[in-house]
Parts: sequence; C-alpha cells; structure tokens
Amino acid sequence: MKQKNNKTPVERNEIPLVWILAIILLVIAIAVVLAGGPERVFPVISTPTPTLLPMLPAATAVPTPVSTPTPTPQPAVSTPPFAGTIVRECGVIARSGNYQLVTDLYVSEVGNDFSCITVDAPGVVFDCGHHSITGSGKGNAILLRKSNNAVVKNCVAKGFKYGINVGSQSNVIEDNEFSENNEGIWLWSSSGNVIRNNLAKDNYDYGLMVGGGSFNNVVLGNELTTNGLGGAGGGIYENTESRPNNTYSSNSVCGNGHDLVCDAGNMIDGGANHCSSPDSCNVACLPC
Repeated sequence: MKQKNNKTPVERNEIPLVWILAIILLVIAIAVVLAGGPERVFPVISTPTPTLLPMLPAATAVPTPVSTPTPTPQPAVSTPPFAGTIVRECGVIARSGNYQLVTDLYVSEVGNDFSCITVDAPGVVFDCGHHSITGSGKGNAILLRKSNNAVVKNCVAKGFKYGINVGSQSNVIEDNEFSENNEGIWLWSSSGNVIRNNLAKDNYDYGLMVGGGSFNNVVLGNELTTNGLGGAGGGIYENTESRPNNTYSSNSVCGNGHDLVCDAGNMIDGGANHCSSPDSCNVACLPC
C-alpha cells in the first residue's frame, strides 16, 4: 500500500503561488523604479494671447532750445539840455553865445526897416531848429549888423524883403531855406563869408545878391531855383567889381528867370556850377 505524503509545501520545497505573485509584483516595481517611474503629466496652463496695441508713430526728436542771453539793459540816452539862450519872439541878440529858436514866428504890419532877429554881437550862433520866420513882405527876417564870426543855420525865412541881410564879416550862413522874399540872401559891404548848403527858391527878385564892397566870399553847394520868374531877377546877381574875388563852386542855379547875372565887368570865379544862362559872368556852366 502506497504511503501518503503529509509534508507541507515548504517542506516539499514547493513555492507557494502567493510568493510567486509577490515576486512578480516586486520585479515590476523594481523595473518601474529603474525606468524613472511613470511620466508625470503637468496640467496645461493656457497663456492668454497678448492684446496688440496700435502702433504709434515714432516720436520726433525735439531740438534742445538754445538759450538766448538776456541783453544787458543800456541806459537811456537823453538829449542834454540846450546850453544857451532860448528864443521865442523877435528881438535883438546883443551878446555872444548860442541861441536856439524854439517856435515859429509870424510878423505882420511892419516897415522896411524892421528886422525880426537882429544879431548885434560877434561870435553868435543862431540856430532856428528848422522853425520858420514868416513876414508880410517888408523888413528883414534876419539882420547881421555887428556880428562878425556869426553862424546862422537851420532857418526857414519867407515873406520878407530880405530873407537874410548880411552887413558884417566872416559869417557862416548854412542849411537854411529862403523863399517867397524879394531877395533871399543879400550881402552888402560884407566879406569873408561862407554861404553853403542853402536853398533859395521862389524869391521875386534874386535868390542871392552880392552887392558892392563884398569880397572873398565863398558860395558853395547851394540850390537856387525858380527865382526872378516874375521880373528881371534870377538865381545869383554879382555886382561887386571886375576882380573875381568871390568863389562860386558846386552850386545848382537852374530854372530861374536868369540863372547867373553879372554887371558889366564883373566875373565869377569857381567851377562845377550847374546853370543854363551865365549872362556875362564869364564862367562855364555844367548843364542843369
């Protein structure tokens, strides 16, 4: 009779099924560990699409302003007060010095011996400041009587018998206007004067009359026009003597009744004068 085997599986060297499964699971676990484990999946985080901003034009470079230096304030230039005597009316100047006319003067109802301004002292400077002295057909606007070395300038004399009556020596008559008088400028027994840059126009007789005894005068750069149109007058009348001691240069003597008039034997010295009718003055004229 066959004997029955009562040994356990261990005793019989048999591996139980549970162990086999455990070994398989262990092997699988080891394999997973060696392989790095199952891949970890991270959740997908959606990135929002950025909003496109409108493109702005490139900024224009602004030039750096250049600072202008502040100018240094300059002191106001003031006209110094006139250092002389102010003249506001007709009268006699009896002392040397500077005299300034500050207003227009009007004269009426006077005789031929009247003078609005009489210069009766040497070394006087009389400046009209372009003011006018207006008469009614008689007398003198300005009389130089005892006035050697005087200066008369910037005057407008009109409507008198004589715009300026010169009976003294070595005076300067400059930058004046003589109009609508019988004679604009009259020299009598008067020598060594300078008559320059004056305008004599629309005078009934002559713009400039150089009478007897007047020598060594210089007449320079004057304009004499439309004088003597109503009679026998003209621009310049020379009535001294045969010696040409008065010098006339660079004058414009045009458009007068007669431009240059010389008494018989009188001559005019000088040159560069413009005139159209030298009438016996023995001088060559440039055309007007």
